[in-house]
Amino acid sequence: MSRWLLERTAQLVGGSFASVLRAAAAGAPLPKPADHKGGEETDMFEVRLQPGTAAALLRRVREEAGLAPNEAPTGRLRGVVIAWQEHCAALAPLRPAQAPEAAARQDSASSNHAGAPPNGAAQNERSG
Repeated sequence: MSRWLLERTAQLVGGSFASVLRAAAAGAPLPKPADHKGGEETDMFEVRLQPGTAAALLRRVREEAGLAPNEAPTGRLRGVVIAWQEHCAALAPLRPAQAPEAAARQDSASSNHAGAPPNGAAQNERSG
């Protein structure tokens, strides 16, 4: 996140979120590429928020921007809202990729007849 975004968001939301964001911007910035242009406001920082904290921060940013829960961001705070939406999306847990053999077993199981187990064994009936 850029110093500008962290400071702008801190001004916008205030409170404990502002303290966390200002603390992040007070640290050492990430190294700038050789062809980087811009002053201190373009310094970049690694921000590590827990997913729940990031989601709460995004809700607060959206409230301050006057946005309804599912409303697309527009206006002067559009970039701020989008940056935090992207940050939250990056923190969202990813579904692990399914191994090809597991997918093949699922496909095989779904093509079996009338509830037969995937390995073709007969099902035992239990009396209750």
